[in-house]
Amino acid sequence: MTRIRIVVLAVLAVVLFDAGVAFAAQPPSNVMAPVRTLLAVTDGRSNVNLDTLFTPDGVVIDESAPYLWSGPHAGSQWWAHVRGMFVAMHMRGFNAAAGPPIEYSQTGARAYLILPMTLSGTGLKPFHEKGTLTFTFRRIVADWKISSEVWTTAL
Repeated sequence: MTRIRIVVLAVLAVVLFDAGVAFAAQPPSNVMAPVRTLLAVTDGRSNVNLDTLFTPDGVVIDESAPYLWSGPHAGSQWWAHVRGMFVAMHMRGFNAAAGPPIEYSQTGARAYLILPMTLSGTGLKPFHEKGTLTFTFRRIVADWKISSEVWTTAL
């Protein structure tokens, strides 16, 4: 039985190594850079055009209609929609706090990341929501860009 386990582990190691899959508890800082900037924009600490953080075919999925934004302006169109909701809710002091990564993996020029998030703010009534942001990334030349961002509210 032990011999079979060793063979299975060896085969898995070869398969994962040959596929170029890298698993890590912490994403490299260059992968996290667009996420940090995205969160800074949502907190009002940056006015970077979000379209610069996404790939030209980027996708954003969120819980409010129209639920899906895609293409070269996905980031800015989604953020304009969210800001409009903030105005309607008289939202002030919005904060998006990320926890430690739940999952991170990378294969060559592509990466996958799940971050737990706590969203909060004040407005017509206090706002507090927990969930996850799931990202995919693609390296374009030397920069990592967000290719998709999906919000999921925790139950």
